[in-house]
Amino acid sequence: MHRVAVLCRSPDTRIWLCRQLGAYLARMGYFPCLEAPEDLEGFYYTMRASPPDGVVLSMDGVAGLNAAEHLRRLCPNCALIWGSDLDFSLQAYRLRADYFVQGEWTEETLSEGLCRWIERSKQQEKGRFEE
Repeated sequence: MHRVAVLCRSPDTRIWLCRQLGAYLARMGYFPCLEAPEDLEGFYYTMRASPPDGVVLSMDGVAGLNAAEHLRRLCPNCALIWGSDLDFSLQAYRLRADYFVQGEWTEETLSEGLCRWIERSKQQEKGRFEE
């Protein structure tokens, strides 16, 4: 885990997510580069050449669904933790999101999503070494 992007329209939520991510991952022994781009189109463009290891997406409504679908097209293998005000749990499953949060983010929901992501990463690494 080297790069994690936080995609969010609200500056306050973006800052909170970055702080929580940094603190939680540091406790787990991970120190990735956290990116919180304000220009999403610019981020999507650079993502093609250098995809992040994971994305925390916090966007409400159809904008969040569109962003999740776009992320999957650009980077089918990066981890995705997605939060929305609407129940897109079926779409999150279809898009292979590691974790989906409906409603407000809390420390507990973010840490649960990160735990699932880290566990999946460990299983993938283990599978690579066993082949």
